Amino acid sequence: MNSIGSRNGPRCPECSITLSWPERIPDHHELRCANGHYICTMQEFRQAAHELALAEEFQLHRNGMARKAG
Repeated sequence: MNSIGSRNGPRCPECSITLSWPERIPDHHELRCANGHYICTMQEFRQAAHELALAEEFQLHRNGMARKAG
């Protein structure tokens, strides 16, 4: 996903408008900003969110193990 984050949430990389989508939409649905710029599919969004969550969990686990060893 190519959105740009900010304090107000992710933004469209084309026009910088804040992104927001309905909560329940199917995986094949294309996510677009309010100006119609394509962002990604909902499936791609969910996959990216899952990968970020796993990376954060791994980092927290690794930091916890480093503290125990130190």
